[in-house]
Amino acid sequence: MTQYRAEVEKQRERTEAEAWGKRVCSLHTFNSDNINMWYDRPQENGKRDGRVIDTNYNNGLIVREIISTKKTVYIGSKDVGKSLLDRYRRWKAG
Repeated sequence: MTQYRAEVEKQRERTEAEAWGKRVCSLHTFNSDNINMWYDRPQENGKRDGRVIDTNYNNGLIVREIISTKKTVYIGSKDVGKSLLDRYRRWKAG
């Protein structure tokens, strides 16, 4: 059984990283007409989303809920595979 120890450990770390990636990292509630985040872009017509709730996940995904329209917008993309594992290891190292 010890010959599989390294493979079992790799899978355990992958599973931990996937579960960690789904957890909320931070939550921002603000009016995007007055405040801009680094990832915030105006719409093509120059308008902003108004009052929003941005939920940032550990895997890098940002989910924006627009209060006035109840619309959900996904900003960026979530890390998977090696990039998620690298992000998890950096977080774990502290």
